[in-house]
Amino acid sequence: MDSYVSIPVQLAIHDENGTKAPWSKKVIEQVTLCPDGTHLRLYFDQHHFLAIPRMSQVVKDDRLWIAHDEENKLIYMIRKEETFHE
Repeated sequence: MDSYVSIPVQLAIHDENGTKAPWSKKVIEQVTLCPDGTHLRLYFDQHHFLAIPRMSQVVKDDRLWIAHDEENKLIYMIRKEETFHE
């Protein structure tokens, strides 16, 4: 996850029923564990973060990071902005 910190990324969350949120441009400033260690917190500033369960199945390469949260049936996707083409 370190290679996604402090650079422009795009983030989207989809569910297994096909609902697709639009890609959102963000900069991840910090990645930490939550106090009980169950989630990764991706901070966008000092107060706003996205929590992704640590037990999610992760698939990644040098430009795309995908976490599948089976319990909540959500798919978190982060891609480096330079990979996005309209």
